[in-house]
Amino acid sequence: MLVTTGALPGLFCLIAARAIGARTIWIDSIANSDQPSLSGRCARPFAHEWFTQWPHLAGDGRRFDGALL
Repeated sequence: MLVTTGALPGLFCLIAARAIGARTIWIDSIANSDQPSLSGRCARPFAHEWFTQWPHLAGDGRRFDGALL
């Protein structure tokens, strides 16, 4: 299983992990409060679960289960 946050290096790891059959979780950065990050939008097809830390960004494949901070 791979869990990564909303950073570009994590996106590359997420794609590689998915390619070898690992379960993947993307947590979009807390800094992206207006819209999902570009890395997060690119990660969406590769992530089994995609979490956002902002309730108004939930939906369209993104989950909000509470803030981390």
